[in-house]
Amino acid sequence: MVEPHFVDDANRSSILNQGHTADTSANPGAHHAFHKWLEISGTSRTEFVRLLMKSARRNRWPASELESCLSWINSTNADEPMPPLLLRMVLDEVAAISQEAVTVTQRMSTLHQAGANLADLALREYTRRYHDTTQALNGHRCERPDLDSGETAATLTHREKQVLQLVSSGNSNRKIARTLGLAEQTVKNHLTSAFMKLNAADRTSAVLTALRQRLITDPASTAAANEAQ
Repeated sequence: MVEPHFVDDANRSSILNQGHTADTSANPGAHHAFHKWLEISGTSRTEFVRLLMKSARRNRWPASELESCLSWINSTNADEPMPPLLLRMVLDEVAAISQEAVTVTQRMSTLHQAGANLADLALREYTRRYHDTTQALNGHRCERPDLDSGETAATLTHREKQVLQLVSSGNSNRKIARTLGLAEQTVKNHLTSAFMKLNAADRTSAVLTALRQRLITDPASTAAANEAQ
């Protein structure tokens, strides 16, 4: 029985040299899909061959199996089936990419939630800073800071003021839309317009600027006044 010849350093260079460019333009099947996958993933032919070599050495593929994989990669025969070991490696790469995408998506979701929590806390701290609940219940109100020197109050529409007033109370776009009887996209449009007029980058800075310019009322003061009534 002939012993299988495994991949080692002695034939590494010669095998890598087989990673030459093949013309796959006439292959509409698996070959074309494979090379398109390489293109989309940003992996060059040489890089993939090196990955193939590492996998072959790590898993002790017989040299004949590796040569079969390289032959298929460089083949122009559209009817030639993909070698099982090559297919397994591609599937492993796809699974790894999918897991990476899931990880990135989860991280972005976590960052988004953390940012939303930060904005909410910053807004609540602002309302506590410029309003003392005990004084409000006793009929006193804390003054909001005056406009900065040379600052002119923005001109907001009545609806934009309504939306910002509700934002200042910590309402989401969806809740604001239900409260005002609007579509959620319409609420987003009003906020975008208000952000531009107030030169604000986000909800928190927009509310802080609107409060400073007396375009909306302090939500804590409004709540205390309603309770007093």
